[in-house]
Amino acid sequence: MFVHPYCSAGPSSRFARQKQPPSVHNPPQNAGLQRIFPSEQLLNSDRMIGMNPTGRRTTHAYTIPTPDGPFSLVTSEKALLASGWAIADYFLGRLGIDPSEVDADEPVPGSLMADAITAVDAYYKGEMDAPEQIPIDQPAPQFHHKVHEALHQTKPGDRLTYSDLAAIAGNPQAVRAAASACARNKTALFIPCHRAIRRDGSLGGFLYGLPLKQSLLDRELGIRPDDR
Repeated sequence: MFVHPYCSAGPSSRFARQKQPPSVHNPPQNAGLQRIFPSEQLLNSDRMIGMNPTGRRTTHAYTIPTPDGPFSLVTSEKALLASGWAIADYFLGRLGIDPSEVDADEPVPGSLMADAITAVDAYYKGEMDAPEQIPIDQPAPQFHHKVHEALHQTKPGDRLTYSDLAAIAGNPQAVRAAASACARNKTALFIPCHRAIRRDGSLGGFLYGLPLKQSLLDRELGIRPDDR
C-alpha cells in the first residue's frame, strides 16, 4: 500500500524546508551515520535533479509505510538521491530541489522509484540485501565515498566500527571523519549506515534515533522485539 509522499505535512507545508527529520525522535542533524555512492556517469550528469531538456519532471518523491515508521524516497530517473524515516519535505530541503520540479504521483511500475520501493518492502519481508541492487547518486569527498563503499559492501548482520571504516578508507586516525561520513548519508537503508558502531560496541549515533538503529540491527540478526 502506497502512502502519498506528503501525507505527514499539512497543505501549507507540503514542501517546507526541514533542518532535521520531523520524526518522533527529533534528533539533531549531526547525530547519525552517512554515505554516498556515485558513478562517474552520474557525477557528470549534474546529479540528474530537476527538469530534463524536454521539460518533463525527472525527480520523484514518495513516502511509504514501514514497520519502523514512514519511509521517504527521492529518485531521479536513474538513481536514488535520498531516503530515510522522515517526510519527503525534509529530503527535498537537504537536496535543495525546487518543489515545482518534483513528481509526487504514484510510481509507475518499472520506474526507479517503483524498484526502490520494492527493495524497501523486500527488506522488511526478510530479503535484507534487496536495497543493494538500487543505484545511488550521492556525490561526496573521496574519503567519505570510501567509507560509504565499505558500508555498502556489508551484509545484514555485519557491523563495522568507526575505526574500521577509517582504516578501510585509508586513514586510521580519521575516526571522527569516518563518523562524519556516516552522519552525512542521505540514503539510509540503501547505504546501511546503521551498521556502523563505536569500538566499545555501543551504538554511536543515528540521525533517526538510536531505538530505530537498534531495531534495524536486531531485525538483521533475527531478533524479535519480544526477545530483547
